[in-house]
Amino acid sequence: HNNNNNNNNMNKSTTLDHTGTKNAKERIDQIFHICSGILRLGNIDFDETGQVDKKTKGDGMVAAKMLGIPDFATGKTSLSNRLTVDLLSSFAAGGKPSIIEAKCDQRRARGYRDALSKAIYGRLFIKIFEWCNETLKEQSSKYDQIIGMLDIFGFEIFEQNGFEQMCINYCNEKLQQTFNDHFFQKELREYEAEGIATQAIDPPDNS
Repeated sequence: HNNNNNNNNMNKSTTLDHTGTKNAKERIDQIFHICSGILRLGNIDFDETGQVDKKTKGDGMVAAKMLGIPDFATGKTSLSNRLTVDLLSSFAAGGKPSIIEAKCDQRRARGYRDALSKAIYGRLFIKIFEWCNETLKEQSSKYDQIIGMLDIFGFEIFEQNGFEQMCINYCNEKLQQTFNDHFFQKELREYEAEGIATQAIDPPDNS
């Protein structure tokens, strides 16, 4: 299915490129940069002491570059430091805030990595909504963060469908496509190989 996924990505890029927005090409590049950064961020792992595993430092450096972070490994604002250091706040005498730094263990560092990935991805999703609505919505519309989507399979009847529900729906459609490909097409090929006459079966592809 790699070719299908590549074609789908090209179609999405072409669609965004033809929305009439002057800086569409720049936005497409930004989307791919951020998605690449998120994927690399997910490859970062930590040793038992909570420090970045040296084997994944290269992924961290690429992630920082893709996400526009100046440095990965050096300084308090580096990506590495943000993932491996806990910032604990408390109030000293007189109500003055006090910040305490503590090293993370492996579990907490992995949790911070995952939370950061999800947060960036969620914000990117909202930004894409905003970009699409700039050109797709009617000028008189009062809705700023809604995209209409027709899908006859999968979506539940909720007052509001969120990002998680769309991910679930997308996975369901992919699973259905895989089932159709492996079951119907495989069976038809076996019938043809055995010389059994069959009617043409063209299962719907909702992917």
